[in-house]
Amino acid sequence: MSAPYLYIPPDQASFQVSLANGTISTDTAGGAPRFRRDFIGSDSIARVAWTVGPIERDVIVGFLEDAVEDGSRPFEIDLYAGANGGQPLERYVAHLIPGSFRQTRTTGNTHVLGADLSVRRPPDANGFRAAQALAASVGTGDSRSVLNFMNEIVNTNLADQSALPPL
Repeated sequence: MSAPYLYIPPDQASFQVSLANGTISTDTAGGAPRFRRDFIGSDSIARVAWTVGPIERDVIVGFLEDAVEDGSRPFEIDLYAGANGGQPLERYVAHLIPGSFRQTRTTGNTHVLGADLSVRRPPDANGFRAAQALAASVGTGDSRSVLNFMNEIVNTNLADQSALPPL
């Protein structure tokens, strides 16, 4: 059974995320602190807001109260990727942090809702995030060309062993 999906994305301008680091720092006497990995793949905290009309407000409130039972069940939501929300929408698995959902402002028929979410990206099935990291490290910034290049190496050159140079 898949998690319910909230189809109304939050405002891009309001998106703030505290990236998970999964690291614990321990002070030492007379020296630099020691760092160790605690959790691999720990959740990040995203602060989101929606500026919506009355119908969308009722949908969001009803979804968070009923479908995810006030945060006790996970749900899927599209969020802006990256720490500053400057990337395209990407699907995340989220939990509502208890007590964080709020209606911050109402002006006429415009409602501003906010919440804090504990979010985790689903597994990277197609390697796109790895290609983005590789593209950034080689300075091209073009992850699609890196994916095409890697696709050619893996699916063409390695599939045809005769195309490989002798060892």
